[in-house]
Amino acid sequence: ITGSVYTARKWYFLERFAFRDIGGRLEYEVEYPVGTCCPLLVFYYDDIWPRVYPEEDMACSNKMDVCTSSAISDNGTTTRLRCTGQMIFRTVRTRWWFLVLSHCDADVLDMDYKITVTNGDDWQSHLSADETHMLEIVSSFFLIMILTLIVGLVFAKTLWIEHMLHRPYEIFLVSLGYELFGLLLSVVYYIEYVSYGTLRTPIHTTSGLLHAVSEIIFVCLLILLSKGYTITRARLSSRGQIKLSVFIGLYSVTFSILFFIQANMFDPGLVKYLYDSAAGTGIVALRIVAWCWFSLSVHHTVKRYPEKRVFYGWFFVLFSVWFLAKPSLVLLGYYHIEEWERTKIFSGVDFAISAIGFLVFLHLLRPSRTNHNFPFHIRTNQI
Repeated sequence: ITGSVYTARKWYFLERFAFRDIGGRLEYEVEYPVGTCCPLLVFYYDDIWPRVYPEEDMACSNKMDVCTSSAISDNGTTTRLRCTGQMIFRTVRTRWWFLVLSHCDADVLDMDYKITVTNGDDWQSHLSADETHMLEIVSSFFLIMILTLIVGLVFAKTLWIEHMLHRPYEIFLVSLGYELFGLLLSVVYYIEYVSYGTLRTPIHTTSGLLHAVSEIIFVCLLILLSKGYTITRARLSSRGQIKLSVFIGLYSVTFSILFFIQANMFDPGLVKYLYDSAAGTGIVALRIVAWCWFSLSVHHTVKRYPEKRVFYGWFFVLFSVWFLAKPSLVLLGYYHIEEWERTKIFSGVDFAISAIGFLVFLHLLRPSRTNHNFPFHIRTNQI
């Protein structure tokens, strides 16, 4: 963690880190003007943190009264003092620790800092406990998505030869491509994080954005198919096109706004994982709304075209599970999963749900003679 602080605030939240029960180490190197001696690097553990943050009206001295420990000693004699040191953390259980820079007696908090925090001595030592095994998780799903894309392209070639390569399948490949590229960036991010302890936030944010775009495209694809597009009809009615365009537009814009809020207004002092925020909750709620529209559309399509009820029966059941899995697991995790475990568990669940959605789609639309419920009957050269 490197950076500079120049603020009139006397108590400044810096970063959080989840130390494992195997113990951890913090090494610091700070510089500050000689006339402002001496600021403190202060630590709070998770049980007492809510008492001081985000209490803006609470006096700096009162916040200092409940801190767990502090460090920084005067080691310099020039115009800027340079201090270095280290602290060992031992805890009986894995827990969050919050790092704060504080100087209650100064008018200005002016400091350059470089802080290295590690967990134990294994190859994942740079990772906070909430992100251990994330490299294995993203790498595994990256390989799964590569195999899925290969199978998808093989199916696409078969469909193209048989003049059955309809627009929804092309949209599916686009969604899969975004997901694959997002996972690639996640792999790059965690390789650098594990190797050097460097946080490349732009890479991580871009990865999340690509994952979100993939999900938006896939949800819109499912809504299209639930309307019977290219399955029961070559084109949607003008009224249907307008309603669908409005819904997809509102869904995409709302999802994008919530993602932007979550990415840019994320406060690590308050929010410990994606769905521990109003924006994250909004994204989950939006998924439930999309499922309601999906269910209604399937009902109307089957009512008008009962000959497709077998395909749509499987389609509805499998993708209803897909839509509702994330909200259900988020709710379950809120009550039954430790806070420091939620990031990696929910990330793994998120990737798993996406992968299952792509695999189920491939299974339902596989161009095989054994697939008696293959949905397309209109050839592309007949449209």
